[in-house]
Amino acid sequence: TLPDLPPILETEADRREHVSLFTSRAAELAAVPTARQWRAAKFDAGFGWLTGPREYGGAGLPEDYEHRYLDVELDYEVPPEDCFSTGLEGLGQTILARGSEYLKDLLLRPIFRGDLITCLLFSEPGAGSDLASVRTRAVRDGDDWVVSGQKVWSSRTHYADVGLLLARTGTEAERTRGITTFLVDIASPGLEARPLVEMTGDAGFNEVFFDGVRIPDNRRLGEIGDGWSIYLAIMAASRDALARSRRRGRRGGLASVGSAERVAAVLRRLGKHDDPKLRQEWARLYTAYKLNELTSERLAAQWSEPRIGAARAMGKLALSNAMSAAADLIARILGARMVADTGEVDSFDWLPYVLETPAFHIGGGTDQIMRNLIAERGLGLPR
Repeated sequence: TLPDLPPILETEADRREHVSLFTSRAAELAAVPTARQWRAAKFDAGFGWLTGPREYGGAGLPEDYEHRYLDVELDYEVPPEDCFSTGLEGLGQTILARGSEYLKDLLLRPIFRGDLITCLLFSEPGAGSDLASVRTRAVRDGDDWVVSGQKVWSSRTHYADVGLLLARTGTEAERTRGITTFLVDIASPGLEARPLVEMTGDAGFNEVFFDGVRIPDNRRLGEIGDGWSIYLAIMAASRDALARSRRRGRRGGLASVGSAERVAAVLRRLGKHDDPKLRQEWARLYTAYKLNELTSERLAAQWSEPRIGAARAMGKLALSNAMSAAADLIARILGARMVADTGEVDSFDWLPYVLETPAFHIGGGTDQIMRNLIAERGLGLPR
């Protein structure tokens, strides 16, 4: 829901923050109905889940068909599907692999059709990178679980329908063995989502409070105490999605080789394409994107578990570094144009992506966690 307008906002900073919160959320919410309509139309036409089993609404085709479809879709200006990414790129596949028949029948078709928007309820104020320390607790009460605790940095919770919750069902001493995952209705009594305003002015993240929220046991995903393996599966899928995001057509972001090409277009428009230093930096940027693309595909195709975890981590880490390099280069190319709307084509448009640079190294697993995965699973080094 949108924030209530208070009668008085005393300072200019208060007024700007409140207006920013309102406009960012209003714009985000306004885009959701169009995205739902597009997703439903695509699903009903048979393109919504090309690789999924037919009994759950999929087309039952090999993955190559999905790649070919996406290559064609990139030629058209279709509504963004970012609001569905959690369900399409990780949660849906995990429900298919680990969920009960009840959960598959209940959720898979609505998720891939866009009828349900999903979110992840993982991080906590005292458990970010170390999620094994989660304290949000679920206590069994007959056929239900009663949940109390707090989550933070949860994307899309303010308009999601269902969230995947990581909760402690055992003792804290059990660490990963005492964690279970549940699929909770965001509209449940006792669940409250509050916005977190970023330095970009957006408010896409939330802190979420659970005060005696009841979840039926049939909404549990996986066995009791098996939540950690489900969390790892979701994070692996999320890193895969980021590393292959060039196929998803992220036109506005910095996640593909196309990003380097967009930077080159800015250089040409500003007449800086003959600057030898900028040309060298751009060449390094393009090479980084291209090498990441090729290496990610090769490693993902050839390596088997447990080393595949290292391959995913390498792809995610390399892409994060390339995205940061792109943001740094475009900031130096544009200079003051980046923060002032001069009427030129590129003025101001790049600012949100540059401000989001720190998030590249946090979302989907921090750089430090990625390096640990590479060291332990790829190189066999001790902890």
